[in-house]
Amino acid sequence: MNFRDNIYSEVKTKKAVSTIRSISSGRRHVIKISNIAAEKTNYLSKRAKTKNLISAPTDRIAIFANEYIPNHFTNEEWIKYSLLINGKSYDIVPLNSNKPGVKIIKYSKFKDGESHAIILEEPIKEAYLTITIITPDPNETPYLSNLKVVSGKGV
Repeated sequence: MNFRDNIYSEVKTKKAVSTIRSISSGRRHVIKISNIAAEKTNYLSKRAKTKNLISAPTDRIAIFANEYIPNHFTNEEWIKYSLLINGKSYDIVPLNSNKPGVKIIKYSKFKDGESHAIILEEPIKEAYLTITIITPDPNETPYLSNLKVVSGKGV
């Protein structure tokens, strides 16, 4: 089989000038991919709950998480976090986010008036994290990665 290619050589006038050349050494190859099927995933809104995250009583707890929310999503809360601390539930946002809300839950004898913190009257003995991811439709979803629960004692 002979192939023909077009050569455009007139640069000054920018007119397409074609010259047809036969290439006798050309070969045609077919690439066949077997057993691959395109699939479409259907995403659903889901909720996940962890086991107890605390092994010894601690004073402070927060979360760190990387979120990806596509730009065309509306300004709603697509990923929600809730910490069940000593039997009481608190909504929380990641420390590294710019979302407004509570970022740390801590035990302290003094109320310091921090708007991003909830002050507890007793040390944290148990903590369960619940994450809810809401999908706007079955074809796309927000993305969560690098989730860390940070806990420790005050100095």
